[in-house]
Amino acid sequence: VLSYVRSKPELYDLKRLTISGFSAGANLALSLSASSVASQGSEGVKSVQAFYPKTDFTRIGDSAPNKSRMRSGIDLSPFLVDLFNRSYVLPNQSRSDVRLSPHFFESQRFPKRINVFCGDCDLLYPDAKEFVERLRKEGKELVLFHTIEGEGHAWDKMARTKESREERDRCYQLSIESILESWE
Repeated sequence: VLSYVRSKPELYDLKRLTISGFSAGANLALSLSASSVASQGSEGVKSVQAFYPKTDFTRIGDSAPNKSRMRSGIDLSPFLVDLFNRSYVLPNQSRSDVRLSPHFFESQRFPKRINVFCGDCDLLYPDAKEFVERLRKEGKELVLFHTIEGEGHAWDKMARTKESREERDRCYQLSIESILESWE
C-alpha cells in the first residue's frame, strides 16, 4: 500500500503519511512504519495509531490480566492466540523476525509519534506496554501507551457498556488529534 501511495504524489500528500491498525493490523502498521522510516527518512510515516497490537511473537501469554472485570471485548485465550499465531507465522520463520515482532526493531527506526491503545484485560496488554516503555526509555518521547481499564481485546468493536463506548470515542479522538499534530 505504501508503495502505491508513494507512486501517486498527485493524489496523496506524502508529507502526511499515517498508518493505523487494530490487532494484527496494528502489528503490521508498527512493522511497516519502522521499515518506512528506515528507508524513507523524513519522508516516511509520520505517526502510527496502533490498537491492541501483538508486538512480540516470541512471547506467549498465559492468560489475560484482570479478565474477571472485563466490560467489553474478547477474552483471548492462550489457545486462540496460539491458533492465530500459527496462521500468521510461516513454518520455519523466526518469531523474532522484525516483520512479525516490531519489538525487535531499533527504536530510531520508528516514527516520532506513536499511540498504542490496549485494554488492561487483554492478553496482549503486557506485551504492548513493555514495547512502548522500551521505546520511551530509548528516547521516543512522543510514543504513548494508553491503558483502557476494564477492557479486553477488540473492546472498541464490541463496546457493550456506556463506559466502553465513551472510552472508544475518547481514544478515537486522541488518535485523530495525534495524527493532526504529526502533520504540523
